[in-house]
Amino acid sequence: MSKKKKTRKTATPVLQTVTRTKQSKSDKIKILAWGASPQVITGFGVVMRKILCNLYRMYPGKYDVSMVGINHKGDFYDEFEITGGPENGRFRQWPAMQVGSTTVHMYGHHKFLSLLDQLDLKEFDLIFLFEDPFWVGGIIPGTNPQAIYIDVIRSKMAAKGAAHVPIVAYFPIDGIPNPKWLTNISKIDIPITYLNFGKDACIEAAPQLKDRIFTIPHGVDTNEFFPISEMEKKTFKRAMFGDEFVDKFMFLNVNRNQIRKLIPSTLIAFKRFQELTNNAAFIYLNMKPVESTGWNLFECCNSLGLTPGVDVMVPPQFEVSKGLPLNELNKAFSSADALVSTAVGGGWELAVTQAFATKTVVIAPNNTSHTELLGNQEDENERRGLLYKSGEKLSQQIIFTSDNSVVRPLPDLDDMVDKMLLIYNNKELRNKLQENAYTWAVNNISWEKDVVPKFDYFFTVAKRNKIARENKAKLINTTSTTS
Repeated sequence: MSKKKKTRKTATPVLQTVTRTKQSKSDKIKILAWGASPQVITGFGVVMRKILCNLYRMYPGKYDVSMVGINHKGDFYDEFEITGGPENGRFRQWPAMQVGSTTVHMYGHHKFLSLLDQLDLKEFDLIFLFEDPFWVGGIIPGTNPQAIYIDVIRSKMAAKGAAHVPIVAYFPIDGIPNPKWLTNISKIDIPITYLNFGKDACIEAAPQLKDRIFTIPHGVDTNEFFPISEMEKKTFKRAMFGDEFVDKFMFLNVNRNQIRKLIPSTLIAFKRFQELTNNAAFIYLNMKPVESTGWNLFECCNSLGLTPGVDVMVPPQFEVSKGLPLNELNKAFSSADALVSTAVGGGWELAVTQAFATKTVVIAPNNTSHTELLGNQEDENERRGLLYKSGEKLSQQIIFTSDNSVVRPLPDLDDMVDKMLLIYNNKELRNKLQENAYTWAVNNISWEKDVVPKFDYFFTVAKRNKIARENKAKLINTTSTTS
């Protein structure tokens, strides 16, 4: 059963004032990273891009980053698009997969390990790992006998005389984590997750992480996501959907069409809403409508008696790695009357906080990150959206295939429909929730103010720890030689 917990502010380290002055050579931090390529628009890719681009621009000359980029295919990339210019530092990446690779190489474990053999690891100040906990703390795909990723990384570092180089990991928690993953992650020097929900779940699964695991939130860029005028909304809806949709109530779901997002449940709830309101709305699904990781949503519509192009809209020729252009995605968020989700778990749903920044009401299940992001539902000034019931009954618990055997809380669709009707019928409530969410987002989750300085803090701490370990080793070696 899912448990309701009071939300609390995300714990953050004490930070020094951010400066944008040129860094001295001794302050240079060299990072060897493994994670999503900043070129792609997957959730991980967007976050990696925001972290790197801001580090280079906020601390010019301080960072050099070399990385294995997941979903980077080896095609051309503009280094200066990431760094902002050669004076800010160097960026280079290797593709996770190359010609002749198989699916076991998709996430770049093998490529990263091969680089550990090839590079002078003592030249790096830290290793940065950014992926799901079952990859960071799990088994290397395709290994027989099975090998734990962190253990092999540590072994290779020790073999190259780089055991003193710290490892920093950033990872989401989107459900009850497997204790095995967290036991392995506890071997990492600085483990960081997104929210207090994730931090608490990690400590419960691996008590040795208490006082050792930290949180850094994701951010939202208000230069990319912001409210638009009523005229702009009408223009977008007319161009995107047609004249007949300009004044129609619009629901929006921005997610990957995959099992954990449970998009057919969104359609089931929407179908019931249409029945109760005489087809008063339409829903735009910003995703690929036919996915091997999810469903054929056209077939789902047919089964439910929903008509694609009338009740349900999807983007034309959608590519998962590219998505809509940012300016069009912002217009989609801003034009919607409500963002809805039926996700059974999320470490930090970027669509939720992007909706906050565009003053779009959010209706989401009371589970995982949603509970913390949408605020205290009992306080009208802290409530940033509407939560509906999720996983409260035994019949709402499930374990999906190909989902790491995590117990997932199913959405209560009756309660979801009630919340959709409440938002549809109550403009005053919509306005209040929009303002609450917008104010919180712009004041608490700026990439420049609230997120990237924390990464700089921990990366700086990691380098200091490396130097301290290095000096201690030299001292021990000197002492043993002279005695």
